[in-house]
Amino acid sequence: MLSKEYALAFYQYGNDLEKVEVLEKEFGTLIEAINDEPEFMSMLSHPKLSNQEKKDIVHKVMKDFDSDLLHFCYVLIDNGRFEALVEIYEQFVMLIKENQNIMVVHAKAGKELTEQHIADLTNMLELKYKKKIEIITLVDESVLGGVRLEFNGKVLDATLKTNLDDLKSNLI
Repeated sequence: MLSKEYALAFYQYGNDLEKVEVLEKEFGTLIEAINDEPEFMSMLSHPKLSNQEKKDIVHKVMKDFDSDLLHFCYVLIDNGRFEALVEIYEQFVMLIKENQNIMVVHAKAGKELTEQHIADLTNMLELKYKKKIEIITLVDESVLGGVRLEFNGKVLDATLKTNLDDLKSNLI
């Protein structure tokens, strides 16, 4: 997981400079721009471009960005890791949330969860884990009923299919 290591190094660097919030905002803006222009990433992945040419392109694109973020991108280019920028950003944001005692929970259900259901899940998880909870809902029509929660490498599966499978295995 090199992405996590790069994210941790950048987070610690930003923390030392007391500018993690600035870096997060600018990093997020960069990621949005890359997502809007996928050709940018494929151009920077081209094997015929030298690292210096890639740095020149990044410099032109990021001329108004924070210099620390720009230099971080240079390090990624030098180490052949620029293509992992989006993953590094995701890990960077997770580190910020961890530091703020926020746990991100992905809730998958067959239909959109109501505000009340989200509030109930949030309250239950906050009581159990003693953290602020941020729920990201995902609609997956293959889920017939119930909800599946994923966080910190754990899965709490209270879907109808899982309950039926458990019942079936207990009956056999």
